[in-house]
Amino acid sequence: MADKTIARKASDWRVVSIVPDVCKTPMGGATPPVPYPVVAELKEAAFPAKTTRVNGEPIVLYNASKTPKTYGDEAGVADGVKSGTVGGDCWPIERSGTVRVESRYIVRQDDQFWMNGRQAGGSSQPRGWTKECVLKILCPTDKDKVKLLSEIKLTTAKSITFMDREFDGKNWKSKPFPAGGTSDASSGTIGVLDGDSCQGVAGTFFHELTHQQQPESMSWAEAELDAYTKSEQWAISKGFPETFPGFRTKDANGNFVPNAAKINEFVHHEYPVGVQEIISSGPNKGQVRLTDGTVRPPKVGDSVSGARIAKGEHEVDTSDWKCP
Repeated sequence: MADKTIARKASDWRVVSIVPDVCKTPMGGATPPVPYPVVAELKEAAFPAKTTRVNGEPIVLYNASKTPKTYGDEAGVADGVKSGTVGGDCWPIERSGTVRVESRYIVRQDDQFWMNGRQAGGSSQPRGWTKECVLKILCPTDKDKVKLLSEIKLTTAKSITFMDREFDGKNWKSKPFPAGGTSDASSGTIGVLDGDSCQGVAGTFFHELTHQQQPESMSWAEAELDAYTKSEQWAISKGFPETFPGFRTKDANGNFVPNAAKINEFVHHEYPVGVQEIISSGPNKGQVRLTDGTVRPPKVGDSVSGARIAKGEHEVDTSDWKCP
């Protein structure tokens, strides 16, 4: 299909290997390595979305969902050459760069999975993005972004999480926010995920570099609306699928354009915009201060940004990144 759809725990969803699983297979007195095509059935997926469904079926989530078994390599009873197991777990390594359900990213049609128990620590390296594939996507149309990328500090990490909190009417509850990227214009730093796909991280670069170019006078909500709108227009121009269902609509001429209303709804639902801080002392203790300076009691659904936690973070030298 032309458009990527959301992966679901359903009988018509299957993961099919694009490279064989090479397993040691007893044959007489020897155990030669034999390649096996393997599959996994998403109808068996564990830990899908608890409350959110598409077409009545639970959504498969990145860094949460997995299938407990891979099929097709059963004869390789002496275990996989690299995985060290047979019939092991299968779980996603690619996902949407922005769309989250229940605080986790969704997985889409054609996103890649690890197969046969690699989660325990196989020896092969992740098939993440590279400098070359990113520049192939960004050049030559986004030379300004590439130039800025060569001047800023870039960090990559296995995961980036903001420990946000949300008010439930009585208490402030933890609401971790897994991020696909971060931007700090004051220090000239952006952060991305090192295991992301080329297309996914290119979109993240465009989004976060857009933040670097925004005026300081923008509020957080204005900045996110601007970045998501420009990023969606960029994805349309590249022929990439929409980053979130409903992020696009058609204009009077039938051309795809960013859906401002849907993007606005997404930003205000997913980002802790509006509340600047929870007041911790003084006569207004326990109330919240909004980004416009006003103070009021917290309301159900209010959220406040928390500490940034990045696992496996390291810096990447981008000084030689440039378009041909």
